[in-house]
Amino acid sequence: MAFTVCQTFGRKFAEEPDKMSGTRVYNVTSTTDITDLNDVLDAAALPDIGDAWDSVLTALVAVQRTPMEVQKELGYYQVVVDYETDETLADWKVDVRTVRKTFAPQRTLAPFSNAPTDPFSAGRYLSPAGNTGAAGADDLVGYPLLNRASDPFEQPPKIDFYQQRIILSKTVSQLSDLGDSTITGMESIVNYLGCMNSDTVQIAGLTGLAWTFLVDDISFERIYRADGTYNTKITLQILFDNTNTHASAVLNAGYRETYTQQDGNTGIRNIPDKTGKVTRKPALLDTEGKAIRDFDFPKGSTGISDPGGPPYYICFPLRQEIEFAPLELPETWV
Repeated sequence: MAFTVCQTFGRKFAEEPDKMSGTRVYNVTSTTDITDLNDVLDAAALPDIGDAWDSVLTALVAVQRTPMEVQKELGYYQVVVDYETDETLADWKVDVRTVRKTFAPQRTLAPFSNAPTDPFSAGRYLSPAGNTGAAGADDLVGYPLLNRASDPFEQPPKIDFYQQRIILSKTVSQLSDLGDSTITGMESIVNYLGCMNSDTVQIAGLTGLAWTFLVDDISFERIYRADGTYNTKITLQILFDNTNTHASAVLNAGYRETYTQQDGNTGIRNIPDKTGKVTRKPALLDTEGKAIRDFDFPKGSTGISDPGGPPYYICFPLRQEIEFAPLELPETWV
């Protein structure tokens, strides 16, 4: 069969917030008789299913071709080609919102028996997942966060503050189409749930150091196609806290301090005041667990000048950290 094809009047295009659609109409002339109307679709110049609208709107693809008789005796036909957005070709959809983060006391999920015995390792200890106590009594009880003299911390002031919730969604034909080659299925995606970024990363125009991004929620939705198969819409919700991070920073203070014994070893004692008596007030501790005794405002000071010594915080990364790069998340807003 020999066909002549040319595009004719009837082209339509519509753009909505979440999708695009379009229609093109083609005149087809056949030099031979057509007995099966679908034979008209064999014309080589017609767009095929899946072809893009043009080189700019590559996500708008042909989804349906409808042949119609115009003047069969003269070999005149028309083909209406409908286009719709192929979500699997579209980029990430991004929504950024501001939410309030409420202060909440923190603890680890490991049993007390797994608490570090060395106070200098307390701030670097991340509890292993799934640990259980010997008799099961300590399961998920947790152990207290300790200062550098291995004492509990004073409760810090409790305030609410704000952070951003980044909502990212993308539709893929296969789950392995998300990210790089290390993303092979649902399990490798949900492994990010509850994890912080391990290094500096930029997401949707927001740049944060390690521990500032936290994957708070992951959802999967089947989007069925006409042939019975389905695409998958993946939605990630990521919390961005650029000020406080998602690790727990606790003031290094307590009632005891470390000191050097006569034999040269390090010991722990109750903190004495200037007269040598044991104080009943918690003191700030330095990075070695010793009390900072000169942390006083000068006489007559308004509190603006240097108070004489810095307070120290210990950062407890209670959540697992992971590299975000394999997900290939959108880096810029534009």
